[in-house]
Amino acid sequence: MGPPLISGMYLAATKPPLSGFTRDTPGWSQLQDRVFTVRSAYDLLEDSSSIMPNGVWKAVAGFRGLQRIKSFLWLLAKDRLMTNAERVQRHLTSIAHCYACGASTESAHHIFRECPTAVAIWRGLIKPDKWVEFMGLNVLEWLHLNLVSPAYFVTVSDDWDLRFGAILWSL
Repeated sequence: MGPPLISGMYLAATKPPLSGFTRDTPGWSQLQDRVFTVRSAYDLLEDSSSIMPNGVWKAVAGFRGLQRIKSFLWLLAKDRLMTNAERVQRHLTSIAHCYACGASTESAHHIFRECPTAVAIWRGLIKPDKWVEFMGLNVLEWLHLNLVSPAYFVTVSDDWDLRFGAILWSL
């Protein structure tokens, strides 16, 4: 017969652990002593929100436009947009192609920077000498620069953050 059952868990064997080894016990992996505290959970949340470099989160939070566009920018920054590629991965559909241009995979990168529709829009707005950089930055840096430094990529920078968000929303 095995060790006694208490609340659905078996008690560990009463033998002392082998030298140099410790018993397996459940605990909070974020702290050395493995004891959960609310403070450690808040610290973990704070660390995970600072993953986005260069203050892109502050840039998105400070967006002056509509709340639904701000939420959309947050989803884009977190790479949580429900693109066709994501729908296929979640087994919600079997069609991953872009409906606008017919490309084989509709990812966020494709929608906003590779699709001919997006390229045509950006070509008319972005400085020619900044084109390669605009198209080559990773999404977080791209969002941050466009929201915080409007004159960096475009010649007419009045309300660029609002136009930029509206263009992304429309695409």
